[in-house]
Amino acid sequence: MKAIGLVMWIVFGAYAFIGGLMAVLPLGRWGILVLIMFILILLGMVLDVTGIVMLAVPIFVPVIKAKGFDSLWFGVLFNVSLQITFLSPPFGYGMFYLKAVTPPEITMTDFYHVVWPLIIL
Repeated sequence: MKAIGLVMWIVFGAYAFIGGLMAVLPLGRWGILVLIMFILILLGMVLDVTGIVMLAVPIFVPVIKAKGFDSLWFGVLFNVSLQITFLSPPFGYGMFYLKAVTPPEITMTDFYHVVWPLIIL
């Protein structure tokens, strides 16, 4: 109960800070959406998919609803962003899976160089 309470206070504080911050940014609704996607990709560089979902959904969904976006559409976009984070270095789990099945002369550095155009795309 202590750990759950601590996590809930962290989520509540993050929601209050980030949600309030995004409400006053002068980016417009599409700028906020691009910012959320950028934050998701940054989170994907250091967290796994489960951690991102547990951290980001309670924070971003109220912001998206307040900006007038459809929740289902955002859910699809959120999942596409999670698939991008599956490839993003340094913890791109997809790259490690691919490394396990490639010949030994292909290094992780090769994967890091190849994946950036896919992330940008």
